[in-house]
Amino acid sequence: AGTVEYDIEGFIVKNKDELPKGTTVLLKSSTNYIVKQLASTIDELEESAKKSADKGSKRRIFTSRKSTAGENFILQLEGLGRKIKNSYPHYVRCVKTNGQQAPDEFCHILVPEQVRSGGFVEAAQISRAGYPNHYSHEAFVLRYQFLTLSKSSGEKEESVDVVIRQIVNHIMNGEKSFSAIVDISDFDPTDIQIGKTKVFLRQKALDVLEGLLIQKSMILIQADTRRHIAQKRYGLLRASAVAAQCCVRMMLAKNRVLSIQKGIVEKTSEDISKDKVETSSQIETEDEEI
Repeated sequence: AGTVEYDIEGFIVKNKDELPKGTTVLLKSSTNYIVKQLASTIDELEESAKKSADKGSKRRIFTSRKSTAGENFILQLEGLGRKIKNSYPHYVRCVKTNGQQAPDEFCHILVPEQVRSGGFVEAAQISRAGYPNHYSHEAFVLRYQFLTLSKSSGEKEESVDVVIRQIVNHIMNGEKSFSAIVDISDFDPTDIQIGKTKVFLRQKALDVLEGLLIQKSMILIQADTRRHIAQKRYGLLRASAVAAQCCVRMMLAKNRVLSIQKGIVEKTSEDISKDKVETSSQIETEDEEI
């Protein structure tokens, strides 16, 4: 570990375990002279310690009884235990970028020294060698069953054993779709272990599963996007075809109406001329008879 500096000024006064107030009162009420004298001496020592502690601080804390360092530690420990129990803690290791506590300054010697001294590398190696990632059976199936779904399988929910077996078979068979963006060369089926209530994953297995999940999600998003574009294009083509058909049918209907109207007009003119001929012939016949 690296060199650590401590400041011991006021250490004894801050960490002094004082006797409870009831103890000195009990000693003063004793009939023994020596015990009473001991109580008076203890009071004098406490008063002198308080005065010396108050000289370096402007704040004064007025309490009926001053809590000891041990009691404060116990209370803090109990509070920390309650917080951890009611939450999901994520521990963060802090690294100082420089010794002057100045912003925007990075010391290339201090940071690696802290990493080596703090055991960051060893902790990461131990974590990766074990099974640091835990999923409940329901959570694992809910997240990774998507990798086993196909057009023929539908969306039937399978057990965690079946899902893991199908995923391992897909990976070990070396499907081309899986090896496009995910490196599955060093995948080991033992990196996934099934417990009674949880599934344990090594970091390599988790990286492979997350990569496959991202890849299949990308393929699905691309398929949906292409389907949407094709449907939109088909709608435009269909609307254009319907509009063209309407125009053609309208023109045909107009031509048909015009031809019908023209036929009616021609027939009417023929009838009129025929009537005129018949009328003139009748007049001539009548004249001859006369």
